[in-house]
Amino acid sequence: MRRVTADDQLIPTGTILGERYRVGRPLTSGGMSAVFVADDLKYPGRERAVKVMAPFLLKDARSRARFEQEALIGRALKHAHIVDVLAAGVDPTFGSPWIAMELLTGDTLFDVAKKRGPLPADEVRKVFVDFASAITAAHKAGVLHRDLKPENLFFEAKPSKSLPYTVKVLDFGIAKIKKDVTTQNSQLIGSPLWMAPEQLSQGSTLDQFTDVWPFGLLAFFALTGKPYWLVANEASPNLPKLLTEIMANEVVPPSKRAAELGASVVIPPAFDAWFAECVAREPAARFPTIADASRALDRALASMPAPAIASASASVAADAVDATPSPSLAAPSALHHDDPVTLPTTSRAPLVAVALGLVLVALVALAWWLHG
Repeated sequence: MRRVTADDQLIPTGTILGERYRVGRPLTSGGMSAVFVADDLKYPGRERAVKVMAPFLLKDARSRARFEQEALIGRALKHAHIVDVLAAGVDPTFGSPWIAMELLTGDTLFDVAKKRGPLPADEVRKVFVDFASAITAAHKAGVLHRDLKPENLFFEAKPSKSLPYTVKVLDFGIAKIKKDVTTQNSQLIGSPLWMAPEQLSQGSTLDQFTDVWPFGLLAFFALTGKPYWLVANEASPNLPKLLTEIMANEVVPPSKRAAELGASVVIPPAFDAWFAECVAREPAARFPTIADASRALDRALASMPAPAIASASASVAADAVDATPSPSLAAPSALHHDDPVTLPTTSRAPLVAVALGLVLVALVALAWWLHG
């Protein structure tokens, strides 16, 4: 799929959106949109982030629907640990949908892991309490995130009650109202590296347990600074091998995987057991809710060493970071993208059938990338 570039004329500098937000310098761009810093004319001196849909997608009904859904869900979810969506609309001159959000300063979990390495266990416990509270609030509102990954967990350079920064969950762009959501009535978009098997299997029902899967993978990433799947740590990862790992290969204990990846952290048996209950391929075998998984994680990490948390200046970057970063800007590999992915009809298929399905997936994914 084509990526938005700096050459795309989205919204000229100085354009006023919604009679309130004056578009300024660009922050970042991705597959569907670009984000700009904007002056809030209602509150002089205060800056916001404004996300604008790419012009070449304006006639695509599904893309517009996804963008509009992000605005609706974002405005409905008001929580201390969810990025705040302030307003949305369509520019009458250019016909471009836009979303105004709070402007965050800091880093994503992905960038923090690159700069600092693994996070101390005590810090991970506190981060994931806040993280879980945000996702629990979304679930109670009937919303599944469906795209939880390190790029969508943001550490804002603003102290909270328990940390020298504030945890924020970003990008509800592919979130869905969970009532009757299946992979037949929901386009398969997201980051395969963090997606649950049922998201990759046509006809599967999605529910709160779908977000529990990446919750487990993200805890491993925070503790080790590395993705759990072996393929993602290779110099040249590829999608078919990744999907084979997710759908068919043995899910080894995190303590063993951390050693295989050369991570310095020692993972306790309690975390191994917790992780297994997050990434069980059968959804019914997982923690039923993020709240349950969060409480169990806190207990599992209680026995690990808890060195002092780094200062705010070491925890988050000094530069302003977009409130809705594009996976292409921070992704460790080409496995992070927003292109649709079509997979085998069942996650319990024999390995041979899965392998054949994965070949088809690779061809489909390649076709999407070549399309733009």
